[in-house]
Amino acid sequence: MYVSSEDIIMSEMLKILGEIKDGTMETMGQVNQLKGQVNDLEGRVNDLAIAGRLSKIGKTPPIPYGRQQRSVSLLKVATANYLAREGVGNPWDRLNAGFEKEIVTEATRKAMDAGTAGSGGGYVIPQEYLGDEFIELLRAKSVVLRAGATFAPNLTGSPVRIPRQTGSGTVYWVGQNADITKSDASYGEVQMTPKTMAMRMQFSNLLNLLSNPAIEQLIRNDFALSAALELDRVALRGSGTANQPLGLANMAGIPSYAIGANGGSLSIDDLYGLMAVIEDANALGSTLALVTNPKGLRKLKRQRIQQYSGDTGGAYALAPAVLTDEALSKLVGLTCLTTTQLPVNLAKGSSTDCTEVYFGNWADLIIGQWGGVEILATNVGGNAWAQNAIEVRLVQNVDVQVRHKESFVICSDARTA
Repeated sequence: MYVSSEDIIMSEMLKILGEIKDGTMETMGQVNQLKGQVNDLEGRVNDLAIAGRLSKIGKTPPIPYGRQQRSVSLLKVATANYLAREGVGNPWDRLNAGFEKEIVTEATRKAMDAGTAGSGGGYVIPQEYLGDEFIELLRAKSVVLRAGATFAPNLTGSPVRIPRQTGSGTVYWVGQNADITKSDASYGEVQMTPKTMAMRMQFSNLLNLLSNPAIEQLIRNDFALSAALELDRVALRGSGTANQPLGLANMAGIPSYAIGANGGSLSIDDLYGLMAVIEDANALGSTLALVTNPKGLRKLKRQRIQQYSGDTGGAYALAPAVLTDEALSKLVGLTCLTTTQLPVNLAKGSSTDCTEVYFGNWADLIIGQWGGVEILATNVGGNAWAQNAIEVRLVQNVDVQVRHKESFVICSDARTA
C-alpha cells in the first residue's frame, strides 16, 4: 500500500494496533515512532527499487496508491517491526504481511561470503593449521658419500697425516754369483687440516613459544641439511681459498677427459672413455660411480641411434627407455648420481651450456671431520639476552683429500642443451 496522507497513516496505525492488542489504545508517542519507521523504510525501499534489487527476485517496487500492481505496505512493515520488539508473536502473519516479510528479508539481507570484507562471513569460518604437514625446502641431492667416499670422523690432531706409497722397488734379472742391484721404495703423505664451516640464526623467544612446528627444531634440521649439501659441494668444487677445503675440480693433477672442441652430449662411448682413463692408470677400484648435473645425464638417457641414412630420430640407444638414475645405473652397470649443485653454464669452444662429469673410484676420496656436527642454542650469547631472543649456531670442522689423484677423471664439457 502506498500512503501519501499523514491522516491515513495515523488511522491505519491505530486500527491495526487496536486489532492486535485487543483494543488497547497506544500512546501518540508510539504512533509517532511508527511514522518515523515508515519514512525510513520508504527511503530504503525506494533506494533498492532504483538499484534493481526487488526486480531481481521477481517483485515490483512500491507504486503510487491506486495502481493495479501489488506493492509493499510500508505501514505493515513498520507495525510488524514494532510489534516484534513488543513481544507480540508472529506479527507478520497476524498482519497478513507475508509479501512484505519476503521483500524486507531480501532487502535487508547482507551479502555473506567467506571473506573478511563487507559482512565478514569469513570471521566465523575456523582456520585449520596442519603443522605436521610442514613443507620443506626443495634442495639439491647430496651425492659424494652416496658415491662411496671414505668418511673419517672424530679426528683430533692437526694436521692429520696419511702416509702413502709413491714408488716401488725395481725388479732386476741377475746371473749366477752376481750382485743384486739395490733399489728403494718411495713414500709420501697427504695432509688434512680442519676448515671450519659455520651457520648462525637468531629468532625471538616469543616465536619459540608460539611456533608449531617448533621453530628451533626446524632451524636445527635446516642447518644439518644445509651443512651436508655444502660439504658435498666443496668436496666436488671447493676453491681451497677463503677457508674452504680444496675440491676435486680444483686439485692439480686430476686427469681430464674432453668430449669435443665445442663440448658434446654425454654418450655411452664417453662412459667407456672415462673408464679407460682410470683403468689405464691402474686406479680402477670397486666403488666406481659417475656424478653430474641431471641435465647432463638426461642427454645420455635420451641418446638415439640412426636406423638409416638421414634418420633424424632413431631408436633409443638404451632400451628399454630409462627415466630414473637408478634404472640407468642397473642398465649400464655403473652407479650414476646427479646433483643440481654442479653448474650448467660452463664454456667450451662455442658452447656455453656445459656441465661437469666426475668419474672415479670414490673410496679414494677422504672426507675428514674433527669432532661432530655441533648445533647449539643459547639465549644469553650475542644479542640474544638483550633482545629476548634465542640464537642457534652450527659449527663443523672438515677437510677433503684424495689418496690417489689417478683414481678420478673430470669432464667439463658435457652439454646440457
